[in-house]
Amino acid sequence: MTSVKAQVTQGIVDTIVSEVRNESNEMNTQFTERLQSQLDEYTQEKKKTFDSKLNLIKDKVSKERSKIESELRFENNRKLRNERSLLLDELKESLTKDILEFINTKEYASYLNQIIQTLKERVNAHDLIVKVRAEDHKLITEDVTVESIELPMGGIICEYQNLVFDYSLKTRFDTAIETFIKNSNVGIVEVSK
Repeated sequence: MTSVKAQVTQGIVDTIVSEVRNESNEMNTQFTERLQSQLDEYTQEKKKTFDSKLNLIKDKVSKERSKIESELRFENNRKLRNERSLLLDELKESLTKDILEFINTKEYASYLNQIIQTLKERVNAHDLIVKVRAEDHKLITEDVTVESIELPMGGIICEYQNLVFDYSLKTRFDTAIETFIKNSNVGIVEVSK
């Protein structure tokens, strides 16, 4: 009987141990799953926080980069404009010097008279009025009416009836500068002084 009792007792103990083991395993599984779920939620939350902070940092870096690039472009454009302005000023000085040298040569007298001859071929010389600087009167050898006019760089302006032919060197100078600016593609905008 003892052996049957011992077997029954052992069976009950084995069943209890098996149930406790199963319950313990189930509790461990549930605990592990709950712990893993909490860990996953915590990880996701921290990842979102990290990503959010990282995006803020990226935005700040991007804005700072854009700001710096904009400042550099502005500074480079300013330097380029200054350099272009200096080059244009040098060109103007050089042309002015060349013109002032030219009006003191024999070729200048020929230039003035050649313009008059060309116009006399196109219009009636009797109605042609030639305007030059006072000091250039003596250079005109053609038989035309000559009047004095203020032409700082010299040259000649001719009037025929309602027409004005402007061969002043200042106009030629201005046209040369405008053409240079237009054709050079350097983006110089001349500021009136």
